Amino acid sequence: MSHLNPPPQCSKCGLPACGRQCSESWDHQAECREFQRAKYKVPVAALATKFLFPRAVAILRTTLAIPDNPLLQHLQRKLGSLNTPFKAAMNIECNFVLQYLRRTVGVRLSEADLRMGALITSLYSADMQGVTGRTQISQTYFSGLYVGMSLRKHSCFPNTGEKLLSPETYEYVVVTTRDVVAGEHLTDPVRFCEWYDETLQRRRVVAGQWGLDCDCVRCRDPTELGMYVGSPCCANCSGNGKKCLVVPDDDKHRRWSCTGCGAQMTVAQVEAVSQGARNRLEQLMQKDSSPDSLLSFVAEQLYPRGPLHPTHAVVLRAREYIRESFKRRGRANQRDMERWEEVTRAQLQALDRLMPGTNRHRVTTLVELRWLVLSRLRTAEKNLASQHSEDLVRYVTTWKDGVRELNKAIGDVLFSKRDKDSLAKDPFGDFILNKRV
Repeated sequence: MSHLNPPPQCSKCGLPACGRQCSESWDHQAECREFQRAKYKVPVAALATKFLFPRAVAILRTTLAIPDNPLLQHLQRKLGSLNTPFKAAMNIECNFVLQYLRRTVGVRLSEADLRMGALITSLYSADMQGVTGRTQISQTYFSGLYVGMSLRKHSCFPNTGEKLLSPETYEYVVVTTRDVVAGEHLTDPVRFCEWYDETLQRRRVVAGQWGLDCDCVRCRDPTELGMYVGSPCCANCSGNGKKCLVVPDDDKHRRWSCTGCGAQMTVAQVEAVSQGARNRLEQLMQKDSSPDSLLSFVAEQLYPRGPLHPTHAVVLRAREYIRESFKRRGRANQRDMERWEEVTRAQLQALDRLMPGTNRHRVTTLVELRWLVLSRLRTAEKNLASQHSEDLVRYVTTWKDGVRELNKAIGDVLFSKRDKDSLAKDPFGDFILNKRV
């Protein structure tokens, strides 16, 4: 549709097709039969509306597959948890395509069935591009509906992830990222959010993207698993020399109160406390500020100088940018390495509580920490080679133990056998994570 004008058409239904082989493929038969039943063939002139046909085909394939696909039927029942305004908005978005299928083409499927297929397609299909195993055409654009993976329940404290089995066929497998007890839901990690975002922000995103009111274990907990990510310090208590946090009174986060003085606050008042810090952090990020500037910012925002605490969302976000800032600047002196390592360890401790188990964030943080410790080990070994001392011997031993400990931690969260073998073969060598995993 993007490169050929007009694109080839199926000789039976007129829908865009790569060629004869594509039009005769098993994949194409569902929509082709439906167009033939309606005695409609797409005219060449209609192909100018390029966005219409991929959506129409996707909706038809999903709708036609529901009666014979138990997993799609389960997914259909799962849509009952969507809030009404979101469903209404999604229906409006799909109206143009549904009118085309019902009025122009004349398909015999009911409007209710087509709307259900459209809702499933819009919510759960994934747009991708690359090389497909069937055509071997580079830069192929396509959409896939992974029904089994979509059955997982959404959670900001997930217990599963996905692993790409084959880049040629885009086949995935769902893997558990931590222990799951019998009867516990398999849960899907939140998209379009960061692991350090507070509950109010995550719930807004989830409601906007999926029409769900998130009630996962992290969102229900007013303390956010004891990390108080969205809780600022109480200004009244801070003025009296006390560090007390403002926390939600219930899992809906409508009213907040101080754990010390009991002062009541609204959501707007709570967010206003940290808004200045958020704005300042955005300015620093846009200026590509140095680690020194970002570290100074964090120090200024922490109690007693500021309204935040070490695991507040703004501080966690700032630490992520501090790490990125160090990486962009390449070589670092010993003092920078020490501060970089301190920030990375602090983030790892937060991840251990908020995103435990095997996940991209923890793995990359562990690998980064290993590189920092390994760099300090190599510096100590280099110094020891030119100047023997008991202190240097002790430092080398300490850093070696640190690398071994991190090797074990990384090995526990790796899925790739290649990565595990690489780490075991050269425990003190450079380690590059397999990006396909």
